[in-house]
Amino acid sequence: MNRFQFEFMDKARKGDYLPRLFDILYDNMNPIIPGGAYDTERALFLAEVGPALEKGPRKIILMYAGDELAGYFQYYVNGGFFMVEEIQIIPAYQSTTLLYALFRFLGRVLPEDVGTIGAYVHKENFRSRRIIRKLGMVTEREEGDYCFCRGRFQSIGEKFYKKT
Repeated sequence: MNRFQFEFMDKARKGDYLPRLFDILYDNMNPIIPGGAYDTERALFLAEVGPALEKGPRKIILMYAGDELAGYFQYYVNGGFFMVEEIQIIPAYQSTTLLYALFRFLGRVLPEDVGTIGAYVHKENFRSRRIIRKLGMVTEREEGDYCFCRGRFQSIGEKFYKKT
């Protein structure tokens, strides 16, 4: 049995999932980039992410360790471009093989024509920036507090899975 399991979030049940996903995001990011009050940030998240999920290509993968929600991965694919919008993993699973398992899963479910991967990362999120560099992505531009990074998906995918 695999230690980690992945499933696409049922968008029709987003009201059941989004509050918990926000809690994971808030718990991870507030120590790095302190934001506003919990209730204010939660309301903004629900108001933005809920309607954004109505767009067809946007997906959220729920990551489980057994029965425990270990994190989530929000993304979309458009014309061979794979945009990572959010990846949040609870602390207990941040230094495990969960990310490796996620990329193996993505290798099975993403379209064959994905060639480029992109992601925004906050300038103060040094852990994420380090991971992005290890994956071979480079900073293309800075926009306010964020950096936009891009890389070749194939070179990243080769680190995690082999097509058979």
